[in-house]
Amino acid sequence: MLKINMVRAMILVATFSVLQSAMAADSAPLILKVNYQPAACSVNLSNQQADFGDISPQSLSNNATGTPLPPPNPVDISVICSGEVAAAIMFVDHRKNSIAEGLNYIGPQGKLGNLDKQQVFGLGTDSQGTAIGGWVPYLSQIIANGAPTNFGLINHDGQLDATVSQPSGKIMPSHGFTPVNHLAQVQKFTQLNASMYAVSSINPVSKLSLRDEVRIDGNITVQIIYL
Repeated sequence: MLKINMVRAMILVATFSVLQSAMAADSAPLILKVNYQPAACSVNLSNQQADFGDISPQSLSNNATGTPLPPPNPVDISVICSGEVAAAIMFVDHRKNSIAEGLNYIGPQGKLGNLDKQQVFGLGTDSQGTAIGGWVPYLSQIIANGAPTNFGLINHDGQLDATVSQPSGKIMPSHGFTPVNHLAQVQKFTQLNASMYAVSSINPVSKLSLRDEVRIDGNITVQIIYL
């Protein structure tokens, strides 16, 4: 079972400190310390699990490129901010050490092909420690401030990869994404909505130990970073 865990964005507030001098009773310095963000955002998921149901060994292929699975119903992502903000939605993989390489993936709109390992998330391991397969988050309906928008991909360091700008419906965010305008510049938003499919593929059946039950165990955290 692939589990998608939600993390709400922390609200950053201004902090004020008053420090009184011990040197004089009739005067004291006032020091203001402020941590400021132009807006605070929260992220919500319509479902925290993407359930593939039971998969029989007979339905799995022994092809070197594995067996692509039909994606379950999408998970809706909703981000609401108290004001306009430049922010990115990040995906943190908690199974990154269990990624099977060289597999093919089929998304809602067709074949995605053999993806680079850096684009893929792990699905856990079988009883012998072999990677079960891999999956990618596929966003099919992306709307910022009420209108469809292009998106830029976010790299490992949380920085925008300005060379990548993809239209809504064809993005596979390997680490995260942020809305961009037609010049591939970050676009501020107050509300963001997207539908995410868990597009998955299973290792060739000959590589897996099927003596015990094999459970798909993908796990990510969805979080917000401010740009």
